[in-house]
Amino acid sequence: MKIRDILSVLPYVEARIDDASLGIRGIAFDSRSVCPGYVFFALCGSNTDGHLYLAEALKNGAVLVVGERQDALQKFSGLVSWILVPDGRRALALVSNLFYQDPSRHLRVMGITGTNGKTTTCFLARSIFERSGLPCGLLTTVRNLVGPWEMESVNTTEESLRIFHHLHMMRSIGIGNVVMEVSSHGLAIGRVEGVRFDAAVITNLVPEHLEFHRTFEHYFNSKKKLFEKVTENLAKGYPRVAIANGDDEQCVRMVQGLGIPYLTYGLGEGVDVRASEMHFSLRHSRFRVFTPWGTMTVETALTGRYNVYNALGAIT
Repeated sequence: MKIRDILSVLPYVEARIDDASLGIRGIAFDSRSVCPGYVFFALCGSNTDGHLYLAEALKNGAVLVVGERQDALQKFSGLVSWILVPDGRRALALVSNLFYQDPSRHLRVMGITGTNGKTTTCFLARSIFERSGLPCGLLTTVRNLVGPWEMESVNTTEESLRIFHHLHMMRSIGIGNVVMEVSSHGLAIGRVEGVRFDAAVITNLVPEHLEFHRTFEHYFNSKKKLFEKVTENLAKGYPRVAIANGDDEQCVRMVQGLGIPYLTYGLGEGVDVRASEMHFSLRHSRFRVFTPWGTMTVETALTGRYNVYNALGAIT
């Protein structure tokens, strides 16, 4: 990847480039991770400002810096090439996707969001893929699984650089499917920009993280971005589908009118995938699942009605 390639994918305000043909050897958003030949993204976060570390990035060998603050970048004119962008995290996602050769284009990607139950539903969905003989990667709050490798997660939705690195690893070892936990925060700030989602699941929706979103509608619309990404994904041959908890009116509202098929699940009448005849003990749950494709009995060590919902989200 060369600097000219980065310029071709980024919406930018201004660029001061010394040599557009210069090759880029890697990407970093932490100045301590910069190596010679890297591009450094100065991100503005809640705890610090990446523009404060531009000098350290240059000292470590950065040949290009990307940031949102013109005053900070101009101080380094003549010392390093720089690009001023309106949204640093979106820029990081676009360049990371380019660097790792658009890995999600070659994978079947399921995103799972919601207020509660995301992580459990992700693990259950991956288990279904694996038991069906379909190797599946996993990106969640608690851990990331890429073939034989297990890595700790930093956020519910990782920074885009790590997401695309994991997706690239999956593709390189022959994994064709991935289940990803996707938070409203990650969606709102662009951490999954460029990921081509084929399916999306919404588990439930109640007001949360309003210190960030401020209003429920902003929270709702941030979650809905995941489903809009499924709608926009026209580059792959996998069927696109939206899946919603049909007992939650906000979830149903989210998937209606998208322009792609959607399925609902729950315990009430009128859903596509429904559980009934539920029996609970301290050690397990057992229930019947009725689907358009047949009926089955499910027994799981996960207890409680909420885990029936999690299982239905994964099954659907």
